[in-house]
Amino acid sequence: MKHIINQNQCCKNGDDHRFYALEQEAVQYHRVVQLATLDLNFQSPDTFSQWNKRHPDLKETDWLTMFWQWQSRFPSLAELDWLRYGGKSLFTIVLNLAAIVRDTPEVIRARERLYVPNKLGNIR
Repeated sequence: MKHIINQNQCCKNGDDHRFYALEQEAVQYHRVVQLATLDLNFQSPDTFSQWNKRHPDLKETDWLTMFWQWQSRFPSLAELDWLRYGGKSLFTIVLNLAAIVRDTPEVIRARERLYVPNKLGNIR
């Protein structure tokens, strides 16, 4: 049998209520991070800026962790590695990425789009 506890039962005083609210906020943020990570897995360098606009609420440390894991899949973005240890701002990283995408030949960009998991677009 499941035990259902409502907020009033578990929060007997103000401290408990604040703890409960913080816990719920942390759970919600964790979901945001999970969804952003999943979404990023389906992005190529061409579509990264759109992903970035869709996820403005990420904390910098989470954004950087996701970004550097994602970035390592794309050879054209290898030149961003120096920014990883330079303590550069997110804005600097995004600007450099945009410049790389702009300067990358279409044939390489098309090849790197193949590094993105299938989006179920080819189902017949």
